[in-house]
Amino acid sequence: MFVAKCHLLLYIAGLLIVVPVLVHAAPLQPKVGILTPYTDSQFAPAEQTVFKFPLPGLKLDKRISHRGLNNKGIYSVAGVYKDSAGKVHAGKDLVAKIVLHDAERTWAEVKALKKKGQFVASGQVGMPDGSWEQVIVMQKLSGEVLVDNDEYKQATQQEKMQMTKQAIQLLCEEVAKEAVDLQMYHADNNMQNVLVIVANKKIVSAQIVDYDGDFVYDVKQGAQKANIKRFCVSSVHPESWTLQDPKAFDRRGWIRLCAMSISVMG
Repeated sequence: MFVAKCHLLLYIAGLLIVVPVLVHAAPLQPKVGILTPYTDSQFAPAEQTVFKFPLPGLKLDKRISHRGLNNKGIYSVAGVYKDSAGKVHAGKDLVAKIVLHDAERTWAEVKALKKKGQFVASGQVGMPDGSWEQVIVMQKLSGEVLVDNDEYKQATQQEKMQMTKQAIQLLCEEVAKEAVDLQMYHADNNMQNVLVIVANKKIVSAQIVDYDGDFVYDVKQGAQKANIKRFCVSSVHPESWTLQDPKAFDRRGWIRLCAMSISVMG
């Protein structure tokens, strides 16, 4: 009976997980210049050891975000931090992302942040409980997630939809600019990965965050910005533009449990 229920659960959960992933992931689009994901890259030995060493002098402050399926939290940085080149950064200008993996997807994230000029450091950091975790330190960007903005919260449904459409247009303008200037396409464009600034219920700016390597793609030289933006806008639907579902981890856990049970019992 358990195995039969698991078969049904796997089918339902598969639809719940795979469909959103397909929505956010960019299929290969050679006609507009979007090629293969960063995780398919060949990583040099130095790129594979970006989390090997502790980061002396890095002290985490408050946890500022619990969102995200592939990290253990985003933290502010206390005091000041001196990077490996000797540059001193004010902690208020940085954020630290605790990552789950020491593998292609996070090596690729470091690569993308370096391209963007936002990377500060990566390695290991001591946690309050005495453990050590892999961390990426990056420059803090301005703005907030749209649903956290007070003006958005107080807006009518019609105003919210208008603000959402404005945010998507500015998001895709930024995506297209990076694609042309940096030859990388950011595909994980759900709402939580976009920081906006709002004034008088209008979106003034939108900036991309979270460069998980599974959702960053190489872009060929000569790709047209207008084509990239058009593709981006077509892949982000304002009526269904939402945060990622934080329960997805739970569903994946059930899938793993059921898959193991089926392999053993079925």
